[in-house]
Amino acid sequence: MPRNGQINNLSIRIVYIHLFSNFLSIHNIYTMDQETFDRFLGTVARNTRSIEELLKLFLSFLHRKSDFFIVDPNPRRKMGFAEGQAEEIVCKSMLTRYK
Repeated sequence: MPRNGQINNLSIRIVYIHLFSNFLSIHNIYTMDQETFDRFLGTVARNTRSIEELLKLFLSFLHRKSDFFIVDPNPRRKMGFAEGQAEEIVCKSMLTRYK
């Protein structure tokens, strides 16, 4: 039983799945209130042991709940990405934070 102010891991996972399911359905992250995500992601980050664990958690979510890891060479694909496209998205996203 969590003490006052503490959230157990199951609660965090339920909120995480709910929030990111909604997050993936929104077409443009830049139109959203960043403070909302900062509070939520801060809670998730505090409950992981390292940045590596936090990234693994997020990528695991994408693997289970999205088409991010599906590779489909068909240019008319209805889901997934071309070979290397998902990696390119991650790298491009990282690089935009360093500029």
